Amino acid sequence: MSKKIQFALFSPQAGQSWHQLEERAHRCEKLGYHSIWLVDHMWTRGMPDLDHHECMSLMAGLSAKTDKIRIGTLVICNSYRNPALLAKSLSTIDHISNGRLEIGYGAGWMDEEYKAYGYQFPSMGTRLKMFEEGLHIMKAMFTEKRAT
Repeated sequence: MSKKIQFALFSPQAGQSWHQLEERAHRCEKLGYHSIWLVDHMWTRGMPDLDHHECMSLMAGLSAKTDKIRIGTLVICNSYRNPALLAKSLSTIDHISNGRLEIGYGAGWMDEEYKAYGYQFPSMGTRLKMFEEGLHIMKAMFTEKRAT
């Protein structure tokens, strides 16, 4: 038995107003797209002056304004948020969307963005260890009654 092919829109939010992004999500939903995917960056490399909405807030807003389309981000940077707070924020967005949240999760890579926003940019090995720890914390937050 073959599975139905599903289509998604990768939609970096650089240079887009809230209303444009909301309309794009509505159009994707109307056309039957599976999901819309944002980015977890503060700006677009090479175009730092474009407006660029923060992805967690944007996912929450789009979740509240749509009914069917799944909402996701490629890729949430582990270094930008405390993993326990991130899990709480993602759970809230998932509730707002009635279970339509999708996420990608990574160790981070854009050194100039880290530095511009005051984050340390550790070595790749350190970022990967931090990412692994973040995965354990988030899994505990999502699956255990009382995570520590």
